[in-house]
Amino acid sequence: MAAESMLPLLIALEEDLESDTRLRALAGRVGASPFQFHRRFAAEVGETPKRRLERLRLERAAYQLAVSTIPVVEVALGVGFNAHETFSRAFRRRFGVSPSHYRRAAQAAQADRMRRMAGFRGEGCRLSEVRFLQLSPMTLIAARRLGAYAQFDTRPFLPGDAAWAPLAAWAEARGLSVRRLAIGFFPDDPNITPGEAQRADICLAVEGDPPADPGVRRIDFPGGLYGAITHQGPYETIDQAYRTVADGVRRSDQYAFDIGPPMQVFRDVQVGGDPAANLTDVMFPVVRRR
Repeated sequence: MAAESMLPLLIALEEDLESDTRLRALAGRVGASPFQFHRRFAAEVGETPKRRLERLRLERAAYQLAVSTIPVVEVALGVGFNAHETFSRAFRRRFGVSPSHYRRAAQAAQADRMRRMAGFRGEGCRLSEVRFLQLSPMTLIAARRLGAYAQFDTRPFLPGDAAWAPLAAWAEARGLSVRRLAIGFFPDDPNITPGEAQRADICLAVEGDPPADPGVRRIDFPGGLYGAITHQGPYETIDQAYRTVADGVRRSDQYAFDIGPPMQVFRDVQVGGDPAANLTDVMFPVVRRR
């Protein structure tokens, strides 16, 4: 688990995987010698800087290969590899197959699932039709959480909420108007990213200018087009919503996946104490097909 002092650097690296990631450059960002930085990073993060950056690059590449038709060489360059050959070797080490083979297998599996699951509306939950909508820009405040999504304690604004309630209290103490609508960004594929490394950004929309704080980030959410589905039921079945909305995007002749993390909007949570009443929107960013 990364220490709070290291978190701003980790997030900055995630947002710009093409930046200068040489050890000396990274150490300079936190005012340490390369040796001190490497030792501290490995101890606090659980990975060496090189291993973490390569993992993030390859996981982002795997997502792009699975959901897009971007040429492999462009995927490689876009995630920070300088040469196609270097990318291909690293990708094969991580996933056991070439990038092209990974893409073919992923897309074949998706096509098979779409045929089998046509008309699927949930098992142990209820799923709406997939829809496409335009979200408005928002100013968000965010706190990073690490850990397996399957074990994520999701109780927005209920007793015991250790995620959104502290964010709301932080904002209200600083005179910010808060929309009590819980939002989460979940950028990692739990089938690929190790559970202890899975990242979630817990967010609330606010009005006003959030002051700088090392424990709370400001995110200027740009809005945009999203493919969305509404899930009603216990959170243990939320993966069905992700798969079904993703299939809906693939079936669309108007929209394709955009780069960016999926998000959840927690609309109703355990109304009357019943998890089956949970109402959650699951959304993927999309673009119009040309």
